[in-house]
Formats: sequence, structure tokens, C-alpha cells
Amino acid sequence: MKTNTVLKIIAYITTITLLSSCMNYYKISKSPENTSAPDSVIHNNSQRYFILRNGDSAYYMSNVSYYKDSLMCTLEILPPEHRLHLKNGRNGNMRFKKYQPEAVVLNEVHVYKKQADNAQAGKDYSLMYNSIRKIEVLEKNKTRTTISYVLGGLAIASPIVLLVGGLASAAAVSSFCWGC
Repeated sequence: MKTNTVLKIIAYITTITLLSSCMNYYKISKSPENTSAPDSVIHNNSQRYFILRNGDSAYYMSNVSYYKDSLMCTLEILPPEHRLHLKNGRNGNMRFKKYQPEAVVLNEVHVYKKQADNAQAGKDYSLMYNSIRKIEVLEKNKTRTTISYVLGGLAIASPIVLLVGGLASAAAVSSFCWGC
């Protein structure tokens, strides 16, 4: 096979592998705080970006104040960069692009209501803790991201090793034939 054809095949394989590897992933926190009372989860994550998941609707919860049995906030329209987790990340795989606006997913807390109500953007909203179905605190999935980068590095290195090995063996064969 000609060297140019081999190089094209290796470049093609490397490109496909790179496109499918080296991804950044996020996950729902499995920390003990996620199973405790909603007020402690909200208090421990007060610097994060709160999103109310109310049936099929989602709102940014601004000016959050928490009390013994409820929280008060103003509901705002959710900006596009905070809509990634609504569709479970890129291609439904809880992936995000590190240097894109969607990386803000790592700073989000999603609060799910048990039953949808008539929440509206631009209005003050009171959420009783007993009406919360679950709270998801999002964070980087370091294990899955690291594995992705390691496999991506291997995908880059393996065609190069194959090419160098192929060229070295071709050179050895051609030098062997010179002695015939």
C-alpha cells in the first residue's frame, strides 16, 4: 500500500477518534447533603445558580431566601446557556464543552417540584420544602472526563506508533533486500 494512502487512513481514524473522545462530563452529586433536608442543601449551595423545574417549565430562581419550611425567590426566564441539563447534556450524555458558555452547568442546582403549579417568570414565588420532589446539585464527573482524555491520548498515539513501526519495518525489509 502506498505511504500516502496509509497516512490518509491513519489521519481519518485519528480524526474520528478525537471527535468521539476528550469530552468533559458532569454528574449529579452523590454527596450526603443531597439526601438531607432541602433547607440544608439550599444553604450549602447558596452561591450556585438555582433552577426551578416545574413540570415542563424551567425558571431561574433569583434572590433566593430560605426559611425554616420554605424558600422565597423571584422567577426569571432561564437563559440559553443554562438549558443544557434540561436535555441531559450534549446528546443526552451529560457532556459539556469546557470553554463554551454551557460550562456553567457545573454551577447549577435543579429543584424539582412534585406537582407543577402556575409559576410565572417575573413574579415572586414561594416554594414549600414539602413540595420538592428532588434536588440535583451538578458537578464535574472527574473520573469519566479523565478516562475520556486518556483514551483520546491513546487514540492519538496509537496511529503514530503504527506509522513509525510500519515505516521502520519497511525500511528494514528494503535494507534486507539490498543485500540479496
